[in-house]
Amino acid sequence: MRKIMVISLLLVLFISGCSRTNEQKYLKDFDYFIKTIEENYPFLEMSERLSNLQWEKVKKAARDKVESCTSMSDFENIIDGVLEKLHNGHTQRIQDTQSLMYTMKLYEQSFAKQPRDYRYQMIKKLKTKAVYEHYGFDEKQFCDYVLPNARTDENVTVNAKALLLDGQVMYIRIPKMLSLETSKKDEEMLASFLKANQSAKALILDIRGNGGGNSLYWSEMLLPKIVDKAITVTSYVFLKDGEYANMIEGERITDMKLPNIRFPKSEFAQFSHGIVGDMKVVPAKDSIHFKKPIYLLIDENVYSSSEMLANFLKQSKAATIVGGVSGGDGIGSDPVLFALPNSGIVIRMAICLGVDEDGNINDEIKTQPDIHVKSTTVNEVSTKEDVCIQTTLQLIAAHGK
Repeated sequence: MRKIMVISLLLVLFISGCSRTNEQKYLKDFDYFIKTIEENYPFLEMSERLSNLQWEKVKKAARDKVESCTSMSDFENIIDGVLEKLHNGHTQRIQDTQSLMYTMKLYEQSFAKQPRDYRYQMIKKLKTKAVYEHYGFDEKQFCDYVLPNARTDENVTVNAKALLLDGQVMYIRIPKMLSLETSKKDEEMLASFLKANQSAKALILDIRGNGGGNSLYWSEMLLPKIVDKAITVTSYVFLKDGEYANMIEGERITDMKLPNIRFPKSEFAQFSHGIVGDMKVVPAKDSIHFKKPIYLLIDENVYSSSEMLANFLKQSKAATIVGGVSGGDGIGSDPVLFALPNSGIVIRMAICLGVDEDGNINDEIKTQPDIHVKSTTVNEVSTKEDVCIQTTLQLIAAHGK
């Protein structure tokens, strides 16, 4: 009996020791997680100003929970809770193995010849035992991993929709910004449609509900087939002085030619370096050189690379924007991925503060429509029942009088 009691006591002590060890690992990971956000995430101060984010309270409440955390699932829920408070579509925990392996492989292959690129560098940092164990794969499986066939051109159907409204207005709907490799069918269809209807009195581009994808879809494929002349829009990205933000090379802010910054100086002071970028669209050989009015339909779901298009057309005044306020966060670069050292949890995080040429934070101002429409719901069945489309057709009719 005494022997059984001793064994039971040792077992309790062992389990208790393991629990304390896990708690310590979770705390170390949590502190690293918070430190990485504070030193790199670009929208923290803006969120405190605009969304009443009480960051100090959020992180204290979360850390208190971590101190009594005993399982990985509980720890993941705590991390998710903090990230949800940031309300940023580019910032979340990577939850499944397939998504992580796909992104890692894509970046590794895309930037293999650019070893100094931050995306290539961060993939190297993700190749740790902790990450492999957490997501259930290893170095060999990663090396053998082949990007899914569903991403190849052969398996992608036409994404865009094109039709003539009222016999005289071109209408193009784009649900998603595909990559150049997977948009060949779109390109063929759109080239044919534009050429056949180039005498139309107006063009409507509809990107409502488009959450993003690849900006090359519109900057190198779509707009070059339409525009009559080269269009250039200047924008700025600013980065903090953190470990991951410093992976992106740029000029020191003191050396940059800056726009008239239209947000608090105390927020701008958090950034150390940045990049001035010119987005330029040039007419392609097969451009229809369209000189008639262009209208862009947007809503709150327009985000990321589709927001970049909205901002580009708004800033350049190349189109009249119709609909609702966009979702924002379209100026910048790909989010970073970083791993928590003990648990191996990988976090995706926005890294750039995108500022338009007027000096506004894109994720704050977003893209404001020139013509506000209360109902921006897409009617997939009938364009005649679509308020945004009908409002735009009325504008076109009035413009032609």
